[in-house]
Amino acid sequence: TIALRYELNVFASAGAVFLDSDYATTNEITDITGDEIRDVFSALSNSKMITSLIPVAIEVAADMNDIDLGVSQEDLYNIDYDSELGSIGSIAGAMFDILNGAGFIGGDGDLSELTITGDTVRDVFTDVSESDVILLLTDTLLIPMLEDPESDFSSIITVPADIDMEAEYLALGSIAGEIIDSGVSFADLGEGDPAVLLTSISN
Repeated sequence: TIALRYELNVFASAGAVFLDSDYATTNEITDITGDEIRDVFSALSNSKMITSLIPVAIEVAADMNDIDLGVSQEDLYNIDYDSELGSIGSIAGAMFDILNGAGFIGGDGDLSELTITGDTVRDVFTDVSESDVILLLTDTLLIPMLEDPESDFSSIITVPADIDMEAEYLALGSIAGEIIDSGVSFADLGEGDPAVLLTSISN
């Protein structure tokens, strides 16, 4: 049973985050902060309606697109969607701050202005690895795309049958974090010079 008054209070709490922010005054999306995005997702995670509708939406979308989720309906509905919203909010907040800091949110993005720490990268990949929904979508959408014999990826990537995507995301985060910690900028990576990347890895 979903209590309407309770749900209205949850949505009011989420809306209050932006009403109390600079964005409410300026109407400039660039004035939103990553912390505010995290707070909104945190507030929405208390909604019984939203957390109940997420598995329904996933199931319906899978049925409409003839996608095998690879999990039972019981397992799908037993995912802790309260926690999932918090994790997704953390990822979204971090990505927003990174892109906004480089001007991409405002439409004047520049790779040379993109600043990020290795710890931030590792934290994002850790959040990704701990999200059951993202791991589910990886298994049902990303992996089949990589394995599709008609795709360009299948000719250069072989996906092991027993691949553990949780461990893979953590490993990718560790590698990317080390590269950032070595001092390689996104501008360097954007230039596509393999010598820069190889030098950073060797160090």
